[in-house]
Amino acid sequence: KVTVKALAITTQPKSGTYKVGKSVNLTVKFVGNGDVQWFSSSDSETWTEIEDADSAKLKASTAAEGTTYYRAVVTNGLDSDEEGFVSVTSSTAKIVVSGTTKTVVGKFTYKITSNTEATVVGVAKKTYTSLVIPSTVTIGETTYNVTAVGAGAFKNCLKLRTVTVGENVTTIGENAFKGDNRLSTVKFSGSAVTTIGKNAFRGLAHNIKFSIPTAQLSAYQTLIEAAGAPHNAKFI
Repeated sequence: KVTVKALAITTQPKSGTYKVGKSVNLTVKFVGNGDVQWFSSSDSETWTEIEDADSAKLKASTAAEGTTYYRAVVTNGLDSDEEGFVSVTSSTAKIVVSGTTKTVVGKFTYKITSNTEATVVGVAKKTYTSLVIPSTVTIGETTYNVTAVGAGAFKNCLKLRTVTVGENVTTIGENAFKGDNRLSTVKFSGSAVTTIGKNAFRGLAHNIKFSIPTAQLSAYQTLIEAAGAPHNAKFI
């Protein structure tokens, strides 16, 4: 037997303005027996149920600039077709995400591209001689997989000699390393790369060596050569 208590929301989710990557938690509190479901909207008129968002707290997305509306619907534990079913909707929380989507962390500039992913789009300065692109980066209170090197990210870094590509990188953009004429060693840590853009490796040191996981040697070599690598580049 289900004991149904009067249902009422006692704490409403709050609106706010936040920087990209900031951790934002929305909360709804209520009295009575209740189940929670959160919804989101881009215009506060058409609402979409958020998958797996069925607890009193919701982590709102702050991956990119823009405005999103959130609200929670609390029901009293009965099915909608049962007698005595009650549904209470919270007030609407307007979450505005502002500020640049590019953030400098350590040696790199990143752009957040989704709730879980970030792209390296540049370097803090062009005088580095060695760079290790990490597998993840923490921006604000959120950790993102580093899945791409953006177009022109390391272009004309004339002192750069060695680069290690992180294991989560799937894409290297056009002109990513173009003109790095002292770059003589590129090591790939993982097996995720599927796309390398035009001229990404053009204009590098003639004696450059690409260190590649054995299982990906042939596939990566094809991609790298098509991206303008020197004709006498070594693949090991």
